[in-house]
Amino acid sequence: DDSDLAYVPVSLFNAECWITRDFAFPTALDGSAAAPLEQTVFGWSQGGCNIVWSDFLPQLLAVHGPHICSGKAVVELGAGCGLAGLVAAHWARRVDITDGDPDEVALIQRNIDEYSPVGGGACAAHLLEWGTAAAAAAAAAAARARGALLLGGYDIVLAAQVVYVPSLVGRLVETIADLLKADGIALLYNADVSSSSTQHECRALLDAALMANQLRATPCELAFPPRCAFPHADAYMLTITRDQ
Repeated sequence: DDSDLAYVPVSLFNAECWITRDFAFPTALDGSAAAPLEQTVFGWSQGGCNIVWSDFLPQLLAVHGPHICSGKAVVELGAGCGLAGLVAAHWARRVDITDGDPDEVALIQRNIDEYSPVGGGACAAHLLEWGTAAAAAAAAAAARARGALLLGGYDIVLAAQVVYVPSLVGRLVETIADLLKADGIALLYNADVSSSSTQHECRALLDAALMANQLRATPCELAFPPRCAFPHADAYMLTITRDQ
């Protein structure tokens, strides 16, 4: 089992690893002086992670969110601190921010309580492991608690830096398929994989799982903000839809 390579439990971090960070994302593609989108989150800084492993997806949302998220139901997978979901909440009607680790879900809830955008969409934190059975169980648990996850009900699924461990890729794609509306889209950014794997292996597993779940991935056609650049040739930003 290589799942331990994907995640270090947050409970193991020392107090000095925990920080609050204020993000200010450009909202214009032309580099003009338009007011930035500001979002604060609390999280951990350790090794190559400074609150988030990458802010590529939040930067993309800061520019295109008003057009793609307005009034929509959004869910973030493998969210960590929940930054992308909180950015989407500036325009979305509803944002469910999920992670498979209870400590991360508690962190997401703290960030919702303290930093969700004023006047933005309703945000909720949910424990969600990946896979069809796990998604159904999580939806049932959420229904008993504070509002159900929407199986087959999300306009937008967000995920970043989650195509990481080979054994989890199929379950990730199953979850996307379970949550996505018939005409919905998933936005998936990935640049890193486990040291026990390779970029080629993880991408091949992703493509095979998408095909098996009747999903189609194409390079994202949204224009990238000036500060968004792939760190290497194997990084990708995908738009995923149902294969009609």
